[in-house]
Amino acid sequence: MSDRGFRASVICLVIAAFATVSAAVPIEIGSGASTSSVLIEFDGDRLFEFAVSYDDTGDVTGEDLLAIMADDSATDFEYLGRHFEFGGVSNLFIFGMSFAGISQGILDDFSSSPSYYLKPQADQPWGFAPVGPSTRIVTDGTVDGWTFSERAIPEPGAATILLLGAIALGRRQRRRVGGGAAAAVIAVVLVTPPAEAATPWATEVQSFEVGANPVDGYTDDPSVVLGEPTRFTAEGTPFGGQVSGFNPPFATNEILSIGAGGSLTVGFDHSVLDNPPDIQFGIDLLIFGNALYQSNVDGTALSVAAEPARIEVSQTGAPGSWIEIPDVFADDRFPTEAYLDASGPFASDGTTRSRFTIPVDPDFDPIGRTYRQIVNGYAGSGGGTGVDIGPSGLPWIRYVRLTQNPLDDHSTEVDAFADVVPEPSAVSLVTAAMIFMLASRRRIDAFELQAD
Repeated sequence: MSDRGFRASVICLVIAAFATVSAAVPIEIGSGASTSSVLIEFDGDRLFEFAVSYDDTGDVTGEDLLAIMADDSATDFEYLGRHFEFGGVSNLFIFGMSFAGISQGILDDFSSSPSYYLKPQADQPWGFAPVGPSTRIVTDGTVDGWTFSERAIPEPGAATILLLGAIALGRRQRRRVGGGAAAAVIAVVLVTPPAEAATPWATEVQSFEVGANPVDGYTDDPSVVLGEPTRFTAEGTPFGGQVSGFNPPFATNEILSIGAGGSLTVGFDHSVLDNPPDIQFGIDLLIFGNALYQSNVDGTALSVAAEPARIEVSQTGAPGSWIEIPDVFADDRFPTEAYLDASGPFASDGTTRSRFTIPVDPDFDPIGRTYRQIVNGYAGSGGGTGVDIGPSGLPWIRYVRLTQNPLDDHSTEVDAFADVVPEPSAVSLVTAAMIFMLASRRRIDAFELQAD
């Protein structure tokens, strides 16, 4: 998935008479006391916003919203999807939808499917979806976003509304999903190009205060902590090599030294969501430093040479908004492993990259293991200190602050920060193994949702 979240394909089109207004008018669908928004962006910068109403029973999902949209649409709307079970959880994977003759997405073609983003509320930032639509629980005011664009999170701007006149279509009885009978009020929202795509890495240094004992030469450029973690350290020098748990990044343009009493605050361009315990071990955030495995004479890991710093999180980065994450420290557990197939910890022949957006199982114990056993134990992850933001009580965060104690006799080194994104690769593997199955096709032609 690139590092972007559970992916699914959605296609729709709505037809009505022509008019132009200055603000977006959503497509109003369904009935009930609660309303959630669904934004769908298609290639060509076309974005449709649906306001989907329903009765909140505590178990209404993102899949239910899509079904209500299909059932209650005033035009010919359909989608193609299959349910697959992975890890004991069934989820709908949508391959495509069409409406009034316009479609995007092809059954079993993952390359054209969109990314899935979520907002806890409309006035909060977008975040990568940590779950699929079948297990995404919606409540009043939540926002689901689907985008086919490689560059954007769906975000409406100044809108042009096109009404092309009502089209009478035959009414057919369909299965109800998530609500009672209601008529649909339809409008098309075409908007300006959305914001730039979110990246899983930290994108902003909000502040950096150098401590009392930083490592010389490692405090000049705090922006080195932005972007992807280092895979090849000291490139172009006689001491350069691929990063491993025994060979951490050490060049001055790769890591930042904080120092006793110092602090570093970074921000993301999207919200980092609190993953449930059964998604990526409940880990939401990864912090990469230059901790390393100290080795026994037989080459097995003896211990982790760590230089810890306190971790705090915030939604706004404002004074008074910071909450400390207990019992977890930066530049500590699970030193970075950049490649999965290198011949040894100091080799430069690796070609298969690890994934810096998935965590190591917190229960994995690397001590006493060889380099190859450690890489295998990481199970594809690139390592990093795993942070569960759940203890903060915040459903999402955008800012992370690392602070050292003024009495520290060490200096914490920082390489990068990453949002843990539940990727579709696992789901895709299951789907690929079942690709021979017949499509589960659902076609919706009705103007109204039909009551049972």
